[in-house]
Amino acid sequence: MTLLPPIPGPKLHPFFSDRETSSTEWVKEIGQGVDAVVWKVEIAGKSYALKLFMPARYDLGECIEWGDNDDEDARIFESLESYENAFFSECRAYGRLKEAGNEALAVQCHGYILFTGSADDPPSSGEDPLRLRDPRDPRPMRAVVKDLIDSSVPNFTRKMVPGMMKDLEGMHRIGIYTGGDLREDAYLNGKLVDFSRAQTVPDERMGGSKMLTDRDDAAMNFTVFDCIIDRWNEEHPPREQIRHRFLPNLEIIWRLRGRKRAVRRRRLDPWGLKRFNPVDYDWEGALARREAAGKDRGTKPRVGVSESGVIKTQRR
Repeated sequence: MTLLPPIPGPKLHPFFSDRETSSTEWVKEIGQGVDAVVWKVEIAGKSYALKLFMPARYDLGECIEWGDNDDEDARIFESLESYENAFFSECRAYGRLKEAGNEALAVQCHGYILFTGSADDPPSSGEDPLRLRDPRDPRPMRAVVKDLIDSSVPNFTRKMVPGMMKDLEGMHRIGIYTGGDLREDAYLNGKLVDFSRAQTVPDERMGGSKMLTDRDDAAMNFTVFDCIIDRWNEEHPPREQIRHRFLPNLEIIWRLRGRKRAVRRRRLDPWGLKRFNPVDYDWEGALARREAAGKDRGTKPRVGVSESGVIKTQRR
């Protein structure tokens, strides 16, 4: 069984090991984004959402021609593609959720599928779902299989917001930074469904740049979430507005406590959420503890995160 991606860190397992025993019935296209097309499919009599990724954005051959040292340039750009690739980003994020025992933080993913030929059972429209294949790219088309959520359900409701906030904190605590995936339409029924822009520890972009080494930058996810709530409140009457938010509402603080006290509080702790930096997650330590616990008791351990962010090991 091949786990992907082939780089250090969490990995995702294939949906099933033998492609010949199950066929994919392509029912209909239900969504499309920058990186992928989402299909409703039937596999072994069960409905799933299959996220089929478009060909990679980087043409490594053209990039390598820019430099003088072909071997070094190839290594750099292959590493860049591994961490920037949308399919690998999803695999790493879902791999971390599974290994940490926190799959409930997002819509469940059941594994990946590689397509090397044409669609097994194309839809009645006759359009090939794999039409986006790049003939110059010998690699198979790649997809992840997720739970199918009824598209008629809302992105979220008022009652779901506290749980959504807890889920986002939980992702940070196990080293997942959702980045550009945090949008209203990235939620279905209060659960995040998109990780194509996520960064998951270990990630060379986290340690090799200022992106997440600065705790204030790492808290940007919470700012974006509050903006989602602000837009909701702008579109709903006062009685339906959401009062939950990650960061203090400075306008309210100014009215209640005065501008000087609000500014002083912000200077002491600009976000109030610095403890949630994903870079702080000790993924190697968590992995070692999980392996040690499994050897001690001869069972497969499950690593989770307590409310305080402390790694804990449970028995299946």
